[in-house]
Amino acid sequence: MHQDNSKFKSFLKIWAVVIVLNQMFLFNGCFAIHCLLAATPHTGFIAFLISPFFSFERFISFITTFIEGVKTEVNIDAEYPDSAYCNKCNKEFDLSNSYCIYCGDPLQILSQKKERQSANNAKQKRENEKTRTQLKNHVMNDFDGLLIALLSHICLSDGEFSMAEKHFINETYSFLTQLREDDSEALLEVYKNIFEESYNSDINAICKRLSRDNNLSEEILLTILLDLAHVDGEYHEREENIILKVVHLLDIDFFLYKNILSKYQNQNTSKGNSSSQDNMNFNPTLDESYEILEANKNMSFSE
Repeated sequence: MHQDNSKFKSFLKIWAVVIVLNQMFLFNGCFAIHCLLAATPHTGFIAFLISPFFSFERFISFITTFIEGVKTEVNIDAEYPDSAYCNKCNKEFDLSNSYCIYCGDPLQILSQKKERQSANNAKQKRENEKTRTQLKNHVMNDFDGLLIALLSHICLSDGEFSMAEKHFINETYSFLTQLREDDSEALLEVYKNIFEESYNSDINAICKRLSRDNNLSEEILLTILLDLAHVDGEYHEREENIILKVVHLLDIDFFLYKNILSKYQNQNTSKGNSSSQDNMNFNPTLDESYEILEANKNMSFSE
């Protein structure tokens, strides 16, 4: 019973406020009896709809915030009124003038509100660009950005970017965006920029930054690189050279590389490729070892 009385009192208070607002904005401030009686039915209905969702205190807070917003907008417009402008004389006049009093040319209406809106839009654009730049700088030095840079080298090493490779790259983008909490649309744009800009980058520098990642999984990295290299059904020599260079620069166990590579070669055993057993037990010759290490026989042991 007490709760019902409280709700009814809240309804009456809200109704009273609605009547006041109604008279102020729709009836030009008329608070005569006949004006109040005319406003009673529809304001009561409005209050009846509002009261289940708003307590009196919350309703007052909402109305106060709304009025403050309106007052702020009005004050801003009053502070920056529209004016007329002469492009030839570079002078500003009030709206009562249609022609420049100095040269007689027609005046251009200058809307200060539009000028402010344009300035705000430009400011927001600069802030968005700054945010994207900061995100890009962060991603470029993180695992996902460095991985994309290496994928770019592999994709474009043979001068072709096949549909299979494009699909693989897009799937990689989708997977990587799920690992971050950043805006996926902005992150996707960053990934694309890194991919496009990384082909001419220095693989040595990429691997140097990757080597600082304590959480780097060599097996995952090699698997992704080899997946891409084999996505079109052929392991090109240039792709192989890039991956071998990554193996060397990151000091990855060469046997790990060969073991991962063997799964792709096993798929082609029916076509006359080497057997899986040969790949799993790969033992490089001395000449192959020199080639892997990018060394020659004339170097000293310490070198």
